[in-house]
Amino acid sequence: VTHQNIGYLLPMGPFFWVLSVLHLPIWVAQRLWMGSILFAAAAGVLYLCRLVGVHGVGRIVAALAYGLSPYVMQYAGRISVILLPFSGLPWMVAFMILAVRRPGWRYPAMFALVVAVVSGINASSVIYVGVAPLLYLPYAVFVSHEASGRADWAVFFKAGLLTLLTSLWWLAGLSVEGIYGVDILKYTESVEAASSAAAASEVIRGLGYWYFYN
Repeated sequence: VTHQNIGYLLPMGPFFWVLSVLHLPIWVAQRLWMGSILFAAAAGVLYLCRLVGVHGVGRIVAALAYGLSPYVMQYAGRISVILLPFSGLPWMVAFMILAVRRPGWRYPAMFALVVAVVSGINASSVIYVGVAPLLYLPYAVFVSHEASGRADWAVFFKAGLLTLLTSLWWLAGLSVEGIYGVDILKYTESVEAASSAAAASEVIRGLGYWYFYN
């Protein structure tokens, strides 16, 4: 069983299928794909800034700084799909904030849909970006006092349940891969391989990604 290929099913599959039906050259489709990822990332920051009360030129600068981050350079040409959690992060935080402020199922559902779209290709990536929206829950109780502990648990339950349900399509594939797939950690993602490439000099140059060295 191939490694994490099921993640290409959504959203990359429908995106390139539509452009193929329209007979667009692949180089045009690829640029539209990358542009969509960067636009979604920047638009998410704009939306989040407005939600938390950042106005004026500051939110424009924040959106451009995030959307055009040098972080995207090491993935843009080879495995751009890895950038989906990066693109979805500001939307995840925004919908978690709205889920706390406006009780109900709407915003937990929107949070779950974003996670389902950006998480299929790499489970660890969505775990990393998921830290930020989860941290907002204790912040809302102990710092901003926007919610009670009981309300926080309700949001956590709703978002968690819906995220699990909307992620079953790739979790099922991941479980099958775990049983019948290649032991990827043993061959390409060992602790030695990942840590030896993470020297500060390599990271600053944008070459600290361990995959280069395997």
